[in-house]
Amino acid sequence: MILCATNLSFKKINFSKFLSKIEKIGFLNAEIAPNLIYKNPFLLNNKIKIKKILKKNKIKIQSLQSTFYNCKKLNLKKEKDQKYLIRYFKNIVSFAKYFSIKQISVGSCPSRKCTYDNKTLLNLNFFFFKEFSKIVKKNNILLCIEAVSKKYGNNFLNNPNDAINFVKKLNNKNVKFLLDLGNLKSEKIEFKKFFLKNKKLIYHIQLSHKNLTNIDINSVKKSIIFLRKSKYSRTVSIEYLSNKGQELSKLSNFLKTI
Repeated sequence: MILCATNLSFKKINFSKFLSKIEKIGFLNAEIAPNLIYKNPFLLNNKIKIKKILKKNKIKIQSLQSTFYNCKKLNLKKEKDQKYLIRYFKNIVSFAKYFSIKQISVGSCPSRKCTYDNKTLLNLNFFFFKEFSKIVKKNNILLCIEAVSKKYGNNFLNNPNDAINFVKKLNNKNVKFLLDLGNLKSEKIEFKKFFLKNKKLIYHIQLSHKNLTNIDINSVKKSIIFLRKSKYSRTVSIEYLSNKGQELSKLSNFLKTI
Protein backbone atom coordinates (compact mmCIF):
# COMPACT_ATOMS: atom_id res chain seq x y z
CA MET A 1 0.00 0.00 0.00
CA ILE A 2 1.04 3.62 -0.58
CA LEU A 3 0.64 5.47 2.71
CA CYS A 4 0.17 9.25 2.60
CA ALA A 5 -0.01 12.18 4.99
CA THR A 6 -2.08 15.23 4.05
CA ASN A 7 -1.42 18.95 4.45
CA LEU A 8 -4.92 19.27 5.95
CA SER A 9 -3.22 18.05 9.12
CA PHE A 10 -0.68 20.89 8.95
CA LYS A 11 -2.84 23.90 8.07
CA LYS A 12 -0.65 26.45 9.89
CA ILE A 13 2.66 25.21 8.45
CA ASN A 14 4.00 26.26 5.07
CA PHE A 15 4.33 23.67 2.31
CA SER A 16 8.09 23.25 2.58
CA LYS A 17 7.94 22.63 6.35
CA PHE A 18 4.99 20.27 5.86
CA LEU A 19 7.05 18.10 3.52
CA SER A 20 10.02 18.11 5.91
CA LYS A 21 7.80 17.26 8.90
CA ILE A 22 6.13 14.25 7.31
CA GLU A 23 9.42 12.95 5.94
CA LYS A 24 10.88 13.02 9.48
CA ILE A 25 7.84 11.10 10.76
CA GLY A 26 8.44 8.43 8.11
CA PHE A 27 6.08 9.20 5.25
CA LEU A 28 7.27 9.00 1.65
CA ASN A 29 4.00 10.13 0.03
CA ALA A 30 1.37 12.83 0.42
CA GLU A 31 -2.14 13.81 -0.60
CA ILE A 32 -2.45 17.58 -0.85
CA ALA A 33 -5.12 20.27 -0.79
CA PRO A 34 -3.66 22.77 -3.33
CA ASN A 35 -5.50 25.78 -1.88
CA LEU A 36 -3.65 25.38 1.41
CA ILE A 37 -0.40 26.08 -0.43
CA TYR A 38 -1.57 29.17 -2.32
CA LYS A 39 -4.95 30.88 -2.57
CA ASN A 40 -4.76 30.40 -6.33
CA PRO A 41 -2.48 27.40 -6.86
CA PHE A 42 -3.44 27.07 -10.53
CA LEU A 43 -1.45 30.17 -11.58
CA LEU A 44 1.72 29.23 -13.47
CA ASN A 45 3.99 31.26 -11.16
CA ASN A 46 2.60 29.44 -8.13
CA LYS A 47 2.99 26.05 -9.80
CA ILE A 48 6.63 26.87 -10.57
CA LYS A 49 7.21 27.80 -6.90
CA ILE A 50 5.60 24.56 -5.72
CA LYS A 51 7.72 22.52 -8.13
CA LYS A 52 10.92 24.13 -6.77
CA ILE A 53 9.90 23.16 -3.23
CA LEU A 54 9.11 19.57 -4.27
CA LYS A 55 12.52 19.18 -5.92
CA LYS A 56 14.17 19.79 -2.54
CA ASN A 57 12.24 16.94 -0.89
CA LYS A 58 11.80 13.20 -1.40
CA ILE A 59 8.03 13.23 -0.88
CA LYS A 60 5.90 12.05 -3.81
CA ILE A 61 2.48 13.69 -4.28
CA GLN A 62 0.05 10.87 -4.98
CA SER A 63 -3.32 12.60 -4.91
CA LEU A 64 -5.19 15.92 -4.75
CA GLN A 65 -8.05 16.65 -2.37
CA SER A 66 -10.32 19.58 -1.31
CA THR A 67 -9.95 20.72 -4.90
CA PHE A 68 -13.14 22.82 -5.01
CA TYR A 69 -12.39 24.67 -1.77
CA ASN A 70 -12.02 28.12 -3.38
CA CYS A 71 -14.61 27.63 -6.11
CA LYS A 72 -17.00 30.58 -6.19
CA LYS A 73 -20.69 30.23 -5.28
CA LEU A 74 -22.64 29.01 -8.31
CA ASN A 75 -26.19 28.76 -9.57
CA LEU A 76 -25.88 25.53 -11.50
CA LYS A 77 -29.20 25.98 -13.28
CA LYS A 78 -27.45 28.72 -15.26
CA GLU A 79 -25.44 27.64 -18.30
CA LYS A 80 -22.59 30.09 -17.63
CA ASP A 81 -22.10 28.66 -14.14
CA GLN A 82 -22.18 25.11 -15.49
CA LYS A 83 -19.42 26.04 -17.94
CA TYR A 84 -17.47 27.70 -15.14
CA LEU A 85 -17.54 24.52 -13.02
CA ILE A 86 -16.30 22.39 -15.90
CA ARG A 87 -13.51 24.92 -16.61
CA TYR A 88 -12.60 24.88 -12.91
CA PHE A 89 -12.28 21.09 -13.01
CA LYS A 90 -10.09 21.35 -16.10
CA ASN A 91 -7.78 23.63 -14.07
CA ILE A 92 -7.60 20.96 -11.37
CA VAL A 93 -6.65 18.34 -13.95
CA SER A 94 -4.09 20.70 -15.52
CA PHE A 95 -2.55 21.21 -12.06
CA ALA A 96 -2.39 17.45 -11.52
CA LYS A 97 -0.74 16.89 -14.92
CA TYR A 98 1.86 19.60 -14.25
CA PHE A 99 3.06 17.64 -11.21
CA SER A 100 2.49 14.16 -12.71
CA ILE A 101 -0.18 13.46 -10.10
CA LYS A 102 -2.33 10.56 -11.27
CA GLN A 103 -5.24 10.80 -8.83
CA ILE A 104 -7.86 13.37 -7.82
CA SER A 105 -10.18 12.89 -4.83
CA VAL A 106 -13.58 14.55 -5.12
CA GLY A 107 -16.00 14.91 -2.23
CA SER A 108 -17.58 18.32 -1.72
CA CYS A 109 -18.13 19.35 -5.34
CA PRO A 110 -20.50 22.39 -5.70
CA SER A 111 -23.03 20.27 -7.61
CA ARG A 112 -23.38 18.02 -4.58
CA LYS A 113 -24.24 20.94 -2.29
CA CYS A 114 -27.32 22.05 -4.26
CA THR A 115 -30.69 21.92 -2.50
CA TYR A 116 -32.76 20.53 -5.38
CA ASP A 117 -35.05 17.48 -5.20
CA ASN A 118 -33.41 14.05 -5.44
CA LYS A 119 -34.14 13.49 -9.13
CA THR A 120 -32.74 16.90 -10.12
CA LEU A 121 -29.66 16.31 -7.94
CA LEU A 122 -29.03 12.95 -9.59
CA ASN A 123 -29.42 14.30 -13.13
CA LEU A 124 -27.30 17.37 -12.42
CA ASN A 125 -24.46 15.42 -10.82
CA PHE A 126 -24.56 12.70 -13.44
CA PHE A 127 -24.12 15.41 -16.09
CA PHE A 128 -21.13 17.00 -14.34
CA PHE A 129 -19.39 13.79 -13.32
CA LYS A 130 -19.88 12.39 -16.82
CA GLU A 131 -18.05 15.48 -18.10
CA PHE A 132 -15.39 15.15 -15.39
CA SER A 133 -14.90 11.47 -16.27
CA LYS A 134 -14.29 12.33 -19.93
CA ILE A 135 -11.67 14.91 -18.92
CA VAL A 136 -9.76 12.55 -16.60
CA LYS A 137 -9.87 9.71 -19.12
CA LYS A 138 -8.42 11.98 -21.80
CA ASN A 139 -5.59 12.95 -19.42
CA ASN A 140 -4.98 9.46 -17.98
CA ILE A 141 -5.87 10.53 -14.43
CA LEU A 142 -7.96 8.68 -11.88
CA LEU A 143 -11.04 10.37 -10.38
CA CYS A 144 -11.94 8.95 -6.95
CA ILE A 145 -15.43 9.82 -5.70
CA GLU A 146 -16.16 9.70 -1.98
CA ALA A 147 -19.37 9.71 0.00
CA VAL A 148 -19.69 12.79 2.21
CA SER A 149 -22.08 13.06 5.17
CA LYS A 150 -24.85 15.67 5.22
CA LYS A 151 -23.31 17.40 8.22
CA TYR A 152 -20.65 18.80 5.83
CA GLY A 153 -23.29 20.47 3.64
CA ASN A 154 -23.44 17.77 0.98
CA ASN A 155 -26.86 16.70 -0.27
CA PHE A 156 -25.81 14.05 -2.79
CA LEU A 157 -24.02 10.73 -2.20
CA ASN A 158 -24.03 10.85 1.59
CA ASN A 159 -23.97 7.06 1.87
CA PRO A 160 -21.04 4.94 0.58
CA ASN A 161 -23.39 2.40 -1.02
CA ASP A 162 -25.00 5.20 -3.04
CA ALA A 163 -21.54 6.46 -4.05
CA ILE A 164 -20.46 2.97 -5.16
CA ASN A 165 -23.60 2.64 -7.30
CA PHE A 166 -23.01 6.08 -8.80
CA VAL A 167 -19.45 5.11 -9.76
CA LYS A 168 -20.82 1.98 -11.44
CA LYS A 169 -23.41 4.05 -13.29
CA LEU A 170 -20.71 6.36 -14.68
CA ASN A 171 -19.08 3.26 -16.17
CA ASN A 172 -15.65 4.76 -16.80
CA LYS A 173 -12.38 2.94 -16.06
CA ASN A 174 -10.87 6.21 -14.82
CA VAL A 175 -13.57 6.71 -12.16
CA LYS A 176 -13.29 4.74 -8.93
CA PHE A 177 -14.51 4.86 -5.33
CA LEU A 178 -12.79 6.61 -2.42
CA LEU A 179 -13.54 4.94 0.90
CA ASP A 180 -13.58 7.40 3.80
CA LEU A 181 -13.51 5.62 7.14
CA GLY A 182 -15.09 8.56 8.98
CA ASN A 183 -18.04 8.49 6.58
CA LEU A 184 -18.52 4.77 7.17
CA LYS A 185 -18.58 5.40 10.92
CA SER A 186 -21.09 8.24 10.52
CA GLU A 187 -23.31 6.02 8.38
CA LYS A 188 -22.88 3.10 10.84
CA ILE A 189 -21.36 0.78 8.21
CA GLU A 190 -18.79 -1.82 9.25
CA PHE A 191 -15.44 -1.06 7.59
CA LYS A 192 -14.00 -4.54 7.02
CA LYS A 193 -17.17 -6.06 5.54
CA PHE A 194 -17.72 -3.07 3.26
CA PHE A 195 -14.10 -3.07 2.13
CA LEU A 196 -14.01 -6.79 1.31
CA LYS A 197 -17.31 -6.58 -0.56
CA ASN A 198 -16.25 -3.58 -2.69
CA LYS A 199 -12.47 -4.02 -2.87
CA LYS A 200 -12.33 -4.04 -6.69
CA LEU A 201 -13.78 -0.52 -6.93
CA ILE A 202 -11.84 1.00 -4.03
CA TYR A 203 -8.76 2.81 -5.35
CA HIS A 204 -8.14 5.23 -2.49
CA ILE A 205 -8.84 5.19 1.25
CA GLN A 206 -8.86 8.03 3.78
CA LEU A 207 -8.44 6.89 7.37
CA SER A 208 -10.37 9.50 9.30
CA HIS A 209 -12.48 9.90 12.45
CA LYS A 210 -16.17 10.79 12.11
CA ASN A 211 -15.10 14.06 13.72
CA LEU A 212 -12.37 15.25 11.35
CA THR A 213 -10.52 17.20 14.06
CA ASN A 214 -9.92 13.97 15.99
CA ILE A 215 -7.62 11.04 15.27
CA ASP A 216 -7.58 7.61 16.89
CA ILE A 217 -3.99 6.39 16.46
CA ASN A 218 -4.77 2.82 17.54
CA SER A 219 -7.66 2.63 15.07
CA VAL A 220 -5.39 3.94 12.30
CA LYS A 221 -2.77 1.28 13.07
CA LYS A 222 -5.36 -1.52 13.13
CA SER A 223 -6.83 -0.34 9.82
CA ILE A 224 -3.41 -0.27 8.16
CA ILE A 225 -2.59 -3.77 9.46
CA PHE A 226 -5.95 -5.05 8.16
CA LEU A 227 -5.39 -3.48 4.72
CA ARG A 228 -1.91 -4.91 4.50
CA LYS A 229 -3.20 -8.40 5.39
CA SER A 230 -5.93 -7.94 2.77
CA LYS A 231 -3.17 -7.22 0.19
CA TYR A 232 -4.52 -3.77 -0.60
CA SER A 233 -1.79 -2.12 -2.68
CA ARG A 234 -3.29 1.27 -3.55
CA THR A 235 -3.19 4.67 -1.82
CA VAL A 236 -4.21 5.33 1.78
CA SER A 237 -4.21 8.77 3.43
CA ILE A 238 -4.31 9.45 7.16
CA GLU A 239 -6.69 12.37 7.36
CA TYR A 240 -7.43 14.64 10.28
CA LEU A 241 -7.75 18.41 10.50
CA SER A 242 -5.02 20.04 12.54
CA ASN A 243 -2.79 23.09 12.53
CA LYS A 244 0.56 21.38 13.11
CA GLY A 245 -0.14 17.63 12.88
CA GLN A 246 1.33 16.82 16.29
CA GLU A 247 -0.55 13.54 16.67
CA LEU A 248 0.99 12.03 13.52
CA SER A 249 4.41 11.88 15.19
CA LYS A 250 2.98 9.04 17.32
CA LEU A 251 3.06 6.88 14.16
CA SER A 252 6.78 7.30 13.60
CA ASN A 253 7.91 3.95 15.08
CA PHE A 254 4.92 2.12 13.59
CA LEU A 255 5.74 3.37 10.07
CA LYS A 256 9.17 1.74 10.29
CA THR A 257 7.49 -1.67 10.60
CA ILE A 258 5.33 -1.54 7.47
